Amino acid sequence: MPVLAVLLLLALTASVQLHAAAPPASVVAVANRDAEGAIVLDADEAHNFQPSAAACRDSCLNTTGCNVWVWCAAVSGCVPGGSYTRDQRRYQQCWLKYDTPPKQGASTRGKFPRPKNSADTATGWMSGTTAANFTDSAPFPEKGYSCSCVSTYQYGGYNFEGMCAHIQDYGSACIVTTNCRESSYGGMQGCSGTQPCTVLLDTDLNETSIITPGDYNTADSAEDCCYQCASTQGCNLWTWCVDPTGCDGERYRFRQCWLKQADPKNPQPKKGYGGSPGWISGVRLTWMPM
Repeated sequence: MPVLAVLLLLALTASVQLHAAAPPASVVAVANRDAEGAIVLDADEAHNFQPSAAACRDSCLNTTGCNVWVWCAAVSGCVPGGSYTRDQRRYQQCWLKYDTPPKQGASTRGKFPRPKNSADTATGWMSGTTAANFTDSAPFPEKGYSCSCVSTYQYGGYNFEGMCAHIQDYGSACIVTTNCRESSYGGMQGCSGTQPCTVLLDTDLNETSIITPGDYNTADSAEDCCYQCASTQGCNLWTWCVDPTGCDGERYRFRQCWLKQADPKNPQPKKGYGGSPGWISGVRLTWMPM
């Protein structure tokens, strides 16, 4: 092949951005969400403990009548129904439930499975669904990490789409206009710290840069790591190791929380979705170059 043709081919290849396929529904769940539903398997009575969220999901898939699973992901334990206190004994509990899915074609984003806890209450639970033709997610924009009166804004040369971010020394906030009734301080709207986050199970996402390495940073739960990302300038992608036996075959990685930056609209899994056992990741539509 002539040299000029080779150079043209290389230039064309370099100009094409690879886009990852959408994650399969089986790896999508929501952190910090207990879920409603009729109990199919009582984790207290059956002493049903599973080593990971993916294992709890698989337990649901293999149990007749189950289409909603709830797993205690927080190392410090989870808040049982009717209580406000975490119970460490519930760590890794796996509850299996059934709930009637919405009719096909209905808007289900953030509505199924039905949340049992309020959005701003930290519970430690993670949940998902195995119902056919449904892809789970937290409400979007994610409540509390979202801006209630603006959909997009710019700050410091970056775009933000409906989500709060760590702005200067103010904390988690949105840049808002003067006609926003909820603007409370200097054109900024503050956001709640604890909220549900959409997560990708057994998935480690590639980064263009590391904001805070997990070698020196840990989190108690997936929502804790998600909150750390929301509270860190430049972070729009995070990855947490949920497996007590370690991730990537290394026990010391348990609870590591990696805060990263990449293109949140085109996340690239390192080993494919579901191909990195023990890792849980999430993205936020923040800190995108203008």
